[in-house]
Amino acid sequence: MSYYKTKTIMNEKMFARSHRAAEVIYNALAVKSNCFVKANKPVRADFVIAIDDDPTSALWASWMYHKIRAEYGYRPAVLCVGGKGLLSRHTHDKSEAELLRDVCIRLGVSPQSIGLAPLGTNTEANVQAVKKIIPAGQTAIWCITKRQSLRTEPVVAWQMVHPTLALPGLFFRQEQWIYEGFGEEAKRCAEPYKGRVILLVNELTQSNPEFQAMALQRCPQTLTIGSPTSGADGDIVRIPLPGGLMTCFSGIGIFYPDGTPTQAVGVRLDVEVNDTVESLQAGRDLVLEKALELATGD
Repeated sequence: MSYYKTKTIMNEKMFARSHRAAEVIYNALAVKSNCFVKANKPVRADFVIAIDDDPTSALWASWMYHKIRAEYGYRPAVLCVGGKGLLSRHTHDKSEAELLRDVCIRLGVSPQSIGLAPLGTNTEANVQAVKKIIPAGQTAIWCITKRQSLRTEPVVAWQMVHPTLALPGLFFRQEQWIYEGFGEEAKRCAEPYKGRVILLVNELTQSNPEFQAMALQRCPQTLTIGSPTSGADGDIVRIPLPGGLMTCFSGIGIFYPDGTPTQAVGVRLDVEVNDTVESLQAGRDLVLEKALELATGD
């Protein structure tokens, strides 16, 4: 068996577009003053705004809501902003504003205190539209989080092995790179995210989610917890059979950068956790419990 190498760039246009959108919203709304009149005491605000497809924004908005309520005895309005973004329009029916609202409610914000503004993508024009919602003379705190990359240098996430149909027995390896060619974008995020990343997987992690897991595992602070994944990544080659039946298989091999196979094996696990009959009957999520234990421990 013979090999030769090539490489490709993963989602360069999509990454650049989403990164620019994040930069636009951050630069447009970055608060130049402090939201606290003194240490741990927030300013009096009528509105707290969560924006974008970012649960962290909802987390900060909920935190500010509770801080203001505890300090001044009233409940500020929480305005959740966002329509159908790059991700949400492909994955579910809810707007980003509705998803932010759901996070806020889970974090203890009263549903009666939440307003929705499903105004589309987060551009400067969208910010201007939100300004029209807030009455003149009232104070608003924008909970904006600047997105950070997990890495700022190119990295190979996985390798694919393709057959060469013109020369049976000859295969070529294709390296899948992440972030190559994003020089200007990388300069804007010179300091990568250094916090812990905990990745949860199980037997339902299949195909594209396995690729995403392998990409996240290229960050040294990633800890993968769960049970063996499906091990069913690669392309899909369909074969029609008599009687209207159809079967399929993968026509390419998928490997980690060091050559370790993943098909029929699954992605690498740092901590293996498997459900038990007792945990399923009790409605417990042992993988999540282990993740929380490791996240909150020393």
